[in-house]
Amino acid sequence: MRGLWSQLQPPSADYIWKLRTSVSPIRTSVGRHADGHIAFMLEMKFDHADLLMRLPEIQGLTLDHRMFAGAGSYGLIVALREAKDEELFATLCEDLAACIEDLTEERQAVLSFLSRLDRWQRFLARDGRRLLSTDGIRGLVAELEILGLLISDNGRSAADALTGWVGPLRAAQDFRFADQLIEVKSWGGSGGAKVRISSEFQLQVDDVPVFLAAVQLVEEGEPKLGHSLNEVVTALKSILPADVLDLFEDRLGAAGYIELPYYDAPRFRLGAIDFFGVTEEFPVLTPRQLPTAVSGVQYTLDLVQLSGFRVAELPGPAL
Repeated sequence: MRGLWSQLQPPSADYIWKLRTSVSPIRTSVGRHADGHIAFMLEMKFDHADLLMRLPEIQGLTLDHRMFAGAGSYGLIVALREAKDEELFATLCEDLAACIEDLTEERQAVLSFLSRLDRWQRFLARDGRRLLSTDGIRGLVAELEILGLLISDNGRSAADALTGWVGPLRAAQDFRFADQLIEVKSWGGSGGAKVRISSEFQLQVDDVPVFLAAVQLVEEGEPKLGHSLNEVVTALKSILPADVLDLFEDRLGAAGYIELPYYDAPRFRLGAIDFFGVTEEFPVLTPRQLPTAVSGVQYTLDLVQLSGFRVAELPGPAL
């Protein structure tokens, strides 16, 4: 799709459009406005005014529903406002095209298109102008693995586990419960069994026990090996009750994730999951151990040297 826009020169007025090749009977086009900005359009034979009376307001985008008098057709146009966001906009448009690819009925396509736009609205409202890096993907996969474990093996309800998952909300620890705090770290690859602690607060113990969860994720090059972030999310959704799915989506959005083909890679194979109790003897740097003028501390822990602090499993929820 990115190459199609490069074929279009700005017209003297309004838009110029180029139809996309697709096996779907639902037609979509890419376009360029006279001001140079690029756009994407869902073509429609009918008005669907009941669905399109109130279009979502999406950061950085302009949405327009219009009639093309000469052609006797209609279009739902999604236009980019600023050229600097073209890479993300291209990903958005590819996602919109994918969501209707297998549909044949126009009204259903409009509903699916609008639903996907609503998801992007929530994503971009959180200043989601950057897709996750490989390290960011790895970290989120690790947190999701622990989330699934808390629900399936630790005895916590899905609602309790999701409410306690506060890493996406930029809390000091990834999981915060009344009876324990859990900081999740991923490791794998050439760095060996080492994890990076990114602040002096992450493993700080006050009144509640703190545990370090170290998740080994091995990146796989073969498409049939390992699991992508999209697949991990889908697997979790399959075990979550319907009444917590919105909360799950909210947490994912806060973490900077929205379901996109981009997240079909990389793929990770889950290795060991080890838990360590952060006791008084645990090698940790906290505010109490640092001079008052020192802050923003980062350090690396060698997991091999922490064997004496390993615990078999996380304690279950307090009754």
